[in-house]
Amino acid sequence: MPTYHDALAFYRIPAAHPGGMTLTKRLLDEETISADMRILDAGCGLGATSIYLASTYGARVTAVDLSREMLRLADKACRQAGANVSLCHASVEALPFPENTFDFIIAESVTAFADHEAALSEYKRVLRPGGIVLTIDMLQIQPLSPVELEELTGFYSIKQLLTETQWLSAFRQSGFCEAKTLLSLSIADYLQQAADEQMVTSPDDFSASSEMAAIMETHLQLTLTHLDNLGYGVFRAQK
Repeated sequence: MPTYHDALAFYRIPAAHPGGMTLTKRLLDEETISADMRILDAGCGLGATSIYLASTYGARVTAVDLSREMLRLADKACRQAGANVSLCHASVEALPFPENTFDFIIAESVTAFADHEAALSEYKRVLRPGGIVLTIDMLQIQPLSPVELEELTGFYSIKQLLTETQWLSAFRQSGFCEAKTLLSLSIADYLQQAADEQMVTSPDDFSASSEMAAIMETHLQLTLTHLDNLGYGVFRAQK
């Protein structure tokens, strides 16, 4: 049965996380990134962030994703952009790299969809001492009922929906010496901000597949139902 992530690949949605590439570029531009750095794009999707990192900074970028369809599309996008990105089929829960491989990891809307404890442990393992991980992930802003939690975790195929405090605790329990929140917004606050900054675009035409369209419709309804309960956080941690 197709999942939410299958629908993202089907409709070729390049940056599904709140804030999109506008937020990604702002966050990366605030970091110190150089051409000699090795960077991991964990859960690369269609490759937009990998292309930006390789093209803008000349960094050595490795991109992984669990979806072979996403990787196929990312490979095509990288070739079209002339971006030198190494693509690899892998789970963030079991990264196929030696310890101390990367200087920087970016994980956008992926860690919450995996076993977050395993993923954070892997990020720390493959980071070099002093390395940075930057994540953008779904948050539980306001308490949800057991029925609401079951509906959300079931649709998005996630184990649990963490609060900001729980995310920070998870980073620390995984052994990161520094972990902090760079941004935390509810969906309602994000939509207001996006409207103010004229970042809201017209929805895509989802008529190509009734099955995939139903998935995106459910996603939209859940989003609108939980405008104040759900949100996203940007977290930065150092090994």
